[in-house]
Amino acid sequence: KVTCVNVPVFIEYAMSPNGSMIALRGKDGLIHLFNTTTQELISLELCQPTQEFLWDEYSYYSGALLWSPNARYLAFTGVTELPCDILDQANIYIYDTLANNITNLTNNVPVSGGFITPSSWSPDSEWLILYGAWSQRDTNELDWQSVLISHQGIGFRAIASHYQTCRLIWSPDTTWLASNTGCFESSGTGSDLIFIPFDFDVLSNATETVNYIDEIVPPLHFGHRPTSGWTSRYTSPIWVNNQIAVAYRELAPISGGYLMNGEMESYSSKGIVAIDISTMTETMLADRSSADNTTQIGNWFISRQNEDFLFFNPLIDKELVLPATMMPCVVRDSIQISTQGSYIAIVHNCTFDGTHLFIYDTSQLDNPLFD
Repeated sequence: KVTCVNVPVFIEYAMSPNGSMIALRGKDGLIHLFNTTTQELISLELCQPTQEFLWDEYSYYSGALLWSPNARYLAFTGVTELPCDILDQANIYIYDTLANNITNLTNNVPVSGGFITPSSWSPDSEWLILYGAWSQRDTNELDWQSVLISHQGIGFRAIASHYQTCRLIWSPDTTWLASNTGCFESSGTGSDLIFIPFDFDVLSNATETVNYIDEIVPPLHFGHRPTSGWTSRYTSPIWVNNQIAVAYRELAPISGGYLMNGEMESYSSKGIVAIDISTMTETMLADRSSADNTTQIGNWFISRQNEDFLFFNPLIDKELVLPATMMPCVVRDSIQISTQGSYIAIVHNCTFDGTHLFIYDTSQLDNPLFD
C-alpha cells in the first residue's frame, strides 16, 4: 500500500530510529518534521545552511539532521533568518519530540558562522559530539575541533582538541571514542584511524591518550614493508561491540619512485578491517583489492567490483551481491537498504527523463516489489 502526502520540496531528510518522524530540510533551507502516524507537518521555523565544510566524501552527509538513538531528540544546525548561508551565525538546536520544544545548545558558545554540525550521539542519548569552527586564531584561521555537550546544553568542553577528529563515534559502553582523521581529506592526502579512551568525569582521559592505529597495526598479507613507509585512508568506524571497530581502509607504499608499478600494486591493500581495541590487532573481514571504490552508507560498505556491487554489513555479518546494472546512478545518492538487508530501495534519477523508485526483496531481485 502506498500513501502519498504533500510535503515541501526537500533536499535532505533523516528518519528517526523508530520510524515515527522524518526530519526534512526544505529547498529553501527551512527545517520541518513529518509525523508518519498522524501525517502532521511541523515547521521548526529555523533555516539550515548547506553543510559543505567537510572536504571529503562526507561533505554532503555531515550529520546536519541527527536523531538520538532513543528517537526522542533531533539535533541540527540552525539559522534564524532566511535566506541562510554558511557565513551566517548558526547554532546547534535540539528538538524534543516529547516536550515539543526547541533548545539552543550553543547560545552561550562562540561559533564562527555556520561552520558547525552535530557529529554523533552517545548510546544513551544523553550527550552529543559536535564538530565545527568554534573560534578564529590570531591569524584569522578557523579553529576546528570536536566538543562534547549534553542534550540539556551543559557540560560543554573540547575533546582531543589537538587532533583531527571530525566524526567521533562512541563505543557501545562509552569507554572509547573513535574517528578517522579525514576532516580535510583530498585526493592528495590520506587519513588515519584514531582511538581515544573516554571518561565523562575525567577530562584528561578524553584529551591526552590517543592511539593512531597506523602506528601500531602493520599491513596484512605482506612479507615485509617497504622502508619508505605507508599512506593510508580510513572511513569513519562502525563499532560492532565494546571491543571491535570496523572500517574500510586503503594502504599504499610511499616509494619515492623506487618501486615499479607491479611492486606498488603488490604492496597495496584495500579492504574492510576489524580492529580489536584491547590488543590493537587488525583482521581483514573482506578483501577489496580488486574493487574500484567502496562507499559507506549507514552500516553498509558497498564496493563496485567488475560487473557487481558487493554489500557487506559487519554488525549483522551479512553480504549481498547486486548487478551493477541495477544502480545506474551515484550509489550514495540513489540507494537505501533496510537494517537487516532484506529490502533495498533504488532511485534512478541520473537523467533528465524523470525519477523512478524501485524497491526489491534482496532474496528475489528479478522483479521489484514496487516501481
